[in-house]
This record gives sequence, structure tokens and C-alpha cells, in this order.
Amino acid sequence: IKKREIDTRCRICHQSEENIFHLVCSCPILAHSLYLSDRHNQVARIIFQEITGNEKLEYNPPPVTKVQNKKIWWDQPVKTVNKVQHNKPNLVIGNEETKICKVVEVSVPLDTNIGQVEITKKAKYIPLVAQLQQMYRAYKFEIITIIIGALGSVSEKLPANLKLLEIDKERIGTLIERIQKAAL
Repeated sequence: IKKREIDTRCRICHQSEENIFHLVCSCPILAHSLYLSDRHNQVARIIFQEITGNEKLEYNPPPVTKVQNKKIWWDQPVKTVNKVQHNKPNLVIGNEETKICKVVEVSVPLDTNIGQVEITKKAKYIPLVAQLQQMYRAYKFEIITIIIGALGSVSEKLPANLKLLEIDKERIGTLIERIQKAAL
């Protein structure tokens, strides 16, 4: 009897070993359709909804929203004097009263990569924040990462980062559950 070899490569991309982690987070074909548009953007929309206090989840939030003393930019390129490679964070929240501007980046990586993604996402926006600091000297800038694993794992820093977004302490637990469901 001749043994038949089984092809264990991904049936979608035919590049990597097909396993749960590859299908959930790593397949380059699914990355452009499923991961970004569904998972990542859904998490970002929930964060946007919580920040704006809107009861209704908006599928396409407006580019700029004003809520009290805050302006919130949704997925907009930020213009700087010197061009920077990464200039389109998920959210930018500027508080005209406190003069604090928060650059918010959302990611839904493979659960085992949460720590590394947190570091790289923050580093990615340092040049943008440096340029903005030079342009708007009256403002203080912060980079805030919202990282949730694709299988629902929560970064140790997530509750503190949500608090930095001025989300009510009592709502953080419920919000984490909502973004976990969106990630799944």
C-alpha cells in the first residue's frame, strides 16, 4: 500500500501550515478581508462609541466628531511638516480644554503576540507624536494602544489604557467583554 501525502498547507493562501492560529490571524488572503474590516474595525468602532457616549454603534463614524470639549478624528491621516511613515492612527482625540491629545491605535493580533504588538504599535507612532509636539507646543501628546487577542485574550495594560481614554471605571469591565466578543 502506497502512502498518500497530505498537503497541510492553508487551503486559502497555500503558503503556510494550516492551523487555527494561521486561519484566525495570519493568513495573508484573509488579512485584507476578514481581519481588518471585521475584527479590527469593529473593536475600534466600539471604542469610538464609548468615547462619544453614543447609544448607537456607527458602522461608518464621521471623519471628525465634536463631543463637549473634545474633537475625535476617525481613521484620518494627520498632516505634519515633515512627512512621517505612519500618520493614520485609528483615532485621535484632542481635548481643547486640557490641551491633551491622544493618538489611539487598535490591534487584534494572535493572542501569543499581544505583548510584542503593544510595543511595536507604540513605537510606530513615536515619529508622528514628535512632529505633532513640535507643531502644537501647547498640547501634550500620548500614544494609547488598545490590544485584544483574536481569541479574546486581554493585555495586562488594556484596563489602564481604557482609563486613559477617560472611560468610566465602572464601564471598563463591560467594555472589555464587548471588544472581546468583537475580536472573536
